[in-house]
Amino acid sequence: GDKFGAEYAAGVTTKAGTADKYAMQWAADGNSKGTEKLVSNDPDFTSLLTIDGKFFSVTHFETPRPGAAYLSELEQDDKGKLTVKATKAIDFSTDGGLWIPCAGSVTPWMTHLGSEEYEPNARAFYESTTLGKGSIRDFMRYWGKYEPEATFTKEKAIAGGFYPYQYGYPWETVVKSDFTETTKKLYSHGRQAWELSYVMPDSRTVYGTDDGTNVFFTYFKANTAKDLSAGTNYCAKYTQTSAATSEAKDWTATIEWIAMPTATHDDVEAAIKTTTFADLFDSETCLTDKSGAGADGVCPTAGFTSVNTGGYGCECLKVKPGKEALAGTLEKRRYAGYLGCTTEFRKWEGITYDSKNKKIYTALSAVQYGMEDNMKNGEADTKYDLGGSNHLRMKHNTCGCVMEMEVDDNFLATKAKMLACGTINVDEATKAVDKCVITGMASPDNVAMIGELDQLIIGEDTSSHQNDLVWIYDLKSGAMTRIGSTPYGSETTSPYWHTLGNYSYMTFVVQHPYGESDANKAAEAPVLAKTNAESAAPPATAGYVGYIGPFPRVVAAVSRTSAQARCCTSDLTLAEFKTLRGKMDGANYQATTAAAYQDGTSKTRTDMYAAGSHGKLVTHKESIALIQKWGRKATPELKTYTKGAGMLEYNAVRAKVVQEYKDASFSAENVWLQSFNVADIKWWIHNEAPFGAQAVYLDNAYCDGSASTAGRNTASAYSDDIGCKNADLGTAEEYSPMRDNFQLFKDHKINYVAPPMQMLIAVQNGKYVPSDYAKAAKAAGVKIITWTLERSGPLGGGGGWYYGTSLSLTNNDGDKFELLHVLHKDVGVVGVFSDWPATTTFYANCLIQQTKNKCTNNPLYPATLGPRPRYLIDDMADSDLKNMLNECIQDNTVLYTPQDFSIGHRGAAMMFPEHTEESYIAAMEMGAGIVECDVAVTKDGELVCRHDQCDLHT
Repeated sequence: GDKFGAEYAAGVTTKAGTADKYAMQWAADGNSKGTEKLVSNDPDFTSLLTIDGKFFSVTHFETPRPGAAYLSELEQDDKGKLTVKATKAIDFSTDGGLWIPCAGSVTPWMTHLGSEEYEPNARAFYESTTLGKGSIRDFMRYWGKYEPEATFTKEKAIAGGFYPYQYGYPWETVVKSDFTETTKKLYSHGRQAWELSYVMPDSRTVYGTDDGTNVFFTYFKANTAKDLSAGTNYCAKYTQTSAATSEAKDWTATIEWIAMPTATHDDVEAAIKTTTFADLFDSETCLTDKSGAGADGVCPTAGFTSVNTGGYGCECLKVKPGKEALAGTLEKRRYAGYLGCTTEFRKWEGITYDSKNKKIYTALSAVQYGMEDNMKNGEADTKYDLGGSNHLRMKHNTCGCVMEMEVDDNFLATKAKMLACGTINVDEATKAVDKCVITGMASPDNVAMIGELDQLIIGEDTSSHQNDLVWIYDLKSGAMTRIGSTPYGSETTSPYWHTLGNYSYMTFVVQHPYGESDANKAAEAPVLAKTNAESAAPPATAGYVGYIGPFPRVVAAVSRTSAQARCCTSDLTLAEFKTLRGKMDGANYQATTAAAYQDGTSKTRTDMYAAGSHGKLVTHKESIALIQKWGRKATPELKTYTKGAGMLEYNAVRAKVVQEYKDASFSAENVWLQSFNVADIKWWIHNEAPFGAQAVYLDNAYCDGSASTAGRNTASAYSDDIGCKNADLGTAEEYSPMRDNFQLFKDHKINYVAPPMQMLIAVQNGKYVPSDYAKAAKAAGVKIITWTLERSGPLGGGGGWYYGTSLSLTNNDGDKFELLHVLHKDVGVVGVFSDWPATTTFYANCLIQQTKNKCTNNPLYPATLGPRPRYLIDDMADSDLKNMLNECIQDNTVLYTPQDFSIGHRGAAMMFPEHTEESYIAAMEMGAGIVECDVAVTKDGELVCRHDQCDLHT
């Protein structure tokens, strides 16, 4: 009820054009219109959205009927604090109003996905003779109708504008930066008790959970990425692989997906007001022992199929010819049972995805009823299995569980097990108040991933804890930590992890304090503060929306503050170095032995080519010879030098790097020396021309590329919030050219700079654009190289550190080509380091330097690209760039030749141990025109290729 100008937050609005803007409470008699404005006390999910640099939120208000949703514009101060600038109700007039909005999510393209829970039972509605008091009568207030209970019928509901098939859908709100929005129900997704919809990183697969009794699991596959209006529904069939009547915590299953007939959005919209349940199905009564037929759950007539869904018990149904698509969409749960999908779950709540580990996590508030084997909370009862499939047979657990599902490369769940379950309290002294033990969860409601930290947020909606709790579940250790508690009688629901700009926020809401229990304690509660000067101080019973935070933005990274294992190249002679084998870059930072420390390969890479005799290490000289043999070019990076007693002086090392190219008669124009130390670059320019003319400065500031950070040399010069290193810009060794607008570059004739990709890219109007840094470098005439493509793993979670300035936009692997296109076309980069050079080779051959219809006897031509470019193109949203790349990959006359634009980062480090002979050859086979050797120095003064001078993660 907080006031913002002319708007009351949580005020339940009527259909546009109705006499009263807000619905009214019932009068004291319960049968007529009252005089008090109807304000919701039950906030549910709140999204936080970034739209063209501005911040917004959308909040659901679950009860009363009709439901409501509000769009708010937010302000964020320099410390990350959020305040509401303005708010307004979202208009659902074109879709007949909003039914029960429960949880929600944010799509990868930054739109809001809402829900409608507990859809009206259309069969009961159309078969009724009177409706009386209930949700539909309350909902009629949307049209300004306040019908007396005794005379309220379906005829009056229809005359007032109510049709049951208009409710029970997810909905999408697209917010614009001018504080306008468009909202649309997603009719093709079908009717069910939508807890929430959740879009996977491919921007096509949309999972949906179904809250209630005898419910099911489903996904919608959109025809086009980021367009959820058209596609196909699928329902899940679970095959239990654990023992029958196992404990819930031990339950396991495999998952099969069955396609459902799906009506189009327009067909559903056209059918809403003209279709009844009887138009879709013929029905008859299931046989039971009581009928005398001696058969339970069997349909009397051939051609009918028995189902048990939605808490309606056994039903015998036969779909009418030609109505399959409408029946499968308007009566989606019943049709899922009709197809043989599993419809026995209980209270299916929130869902989230761990993109790093490819796992879905989802909450079941209770394990009971249909999930048991013909029982109800451990007592014999056939109600929930009669006529159904009885796929699930486990012991009841009224405290609920969080389920884990494995996901394949197509984002389809394939296996399921319980991650964690609550525990029923058997302590006589406390179980009356807390039915589930308070050291664990009770009735888990919604869940959310903090992917950067490998942690799962779990909220509760329970009467089994006196206070509903919020938990953090650590996916690495399995430890659960209680981090939040709500007032008596309230639920905490819809936790979510959002990032706005440089800050992250954990949101959850408090519904109806002192409403479900302990009403007598409301008077003892502390007074709540006023939200703003316009609003009155809220009562203790008011629901509220807020966040925990702000937290400085966390970019996915491995903490390296624990285990360390060192073996410096300078501790080894060349002969000793050559006895070793290369390994994939990675470490287990929780290890207690050196061997275990080295066993830390990312799940997005493979150790397949690091075993046995593979992983041949090479000297700098050998890398030069190999690169010459393949007719390629070289970019050695001089690493930090760890000088031991009797070893080469540093200037001698600088000179030796160049001399080995001279000794091999390797042309200076085919060599790009690299260093993070600007003093190295200046030394080469002064002492080793013409090699110094192409020396590349690797910018060590790691900043976000915005001009607002330039020129500072304080500890906060470049914010850690986006994963930046705080470089001391006053030293020669750590220098950012943004400090002086590239003046030092001009003064010292430095011609090349190589910052990470995030420094070159910003997001504007939903697109990648050049950063201030990129514009300044280009204006100064400096040539730009960048790093590193194909190093972040799948981009469904935003891409991590390398995409630090574009996490809000990056959401699928196809975005690599979108980013690459801006880097080439708009930023003007001349080369891109890649762990999988086939990607950059393909792009360069298609859009930079295309060769056609030329044959060659050189066995090293053409480049071998493999399937990855096609996979990335398939992941792209429809665009002119996608069309161009598709046209190229389908053109059999294109010859993929090596390209200098494509630089093998440590070789082809995505698959082969870096800085090994195999990795270098693989990079050149993929068409890398330039290959990198990171130069380290052995104890006896020989140059070898190794990324980290001392750390055994390489």
